[in-house]
Amino acid sequence: MIASSPLRALQQFLEDSPNEHPVLIGLLSRYFRQLSQVHDLGRHGVSDDEMPTRLKLHPFIAKKVIAQARRFKPRELANIRQAVAQIDVAAKRHGHLTDVLFKDFVDQVCRGGFEQGFREIR
Repeated sequence: MIASSPLRALQQFLEDSPNEHPVLIGLLSRYFRQLSQVHDLGRHGVSDDEMPTRLKLHPFIAKKVIAQARRFKPRELANIRQAVAQIDVAAKRHGHLTDVLFKDFVDQVCRGGFEQGFREIR
């Protein structure tokens, strides 16, 4: 049984779209890149009011992305982005393990498992 909402959503996506792993990797990559951009813009003094324009997002969506970005530390986001890249490579090498890799990834994100680093996927 899958406990968390993100894991349930992932399970549903994998069941509904079993061959769409590249789409999911692209979505995750874009999402975590946007969260990283929020931190980068903040370090450069960009105000929350200016961020939607800089992020090229509708203000309503940008507000949600900004709030979500604040739940992560910049180093954690860098580790997550490295993990997404590793999942991309691993999915191409070991396609039969992709569902397990995604579930492990989501579980680690939900538990804060990327604060210290990430373990390389082989």
